[in-house]
Amino acid sequence: MTSQPKIFVGKCRGGFAVFAGKSKLSTTHKTTDACEQDYQDNKAEYHYWAGSASVSVENSIPVVVPLY
Repeated sequence: MTSQPKIFVGKCRGGFAVFAGKSKLSTTHKTTDACEQDYQDNKAEYHYWAGSASVSVENSIPVVVPLY
């Protein structure tokens, strides 16, 4: 069973957003306070998406399989 990645507020192009590992979960906000307020208002939704398959795949280590 894999663990859910850490959810945090980070800097991105244009402002700040909520991230889970490398995956950006929210839209961009101008300030960290606005971003943290959005996270608090929608905490259950962000935790749901942080545990989704797409976030899991994006944050996994790529495996290269030679074809020949």
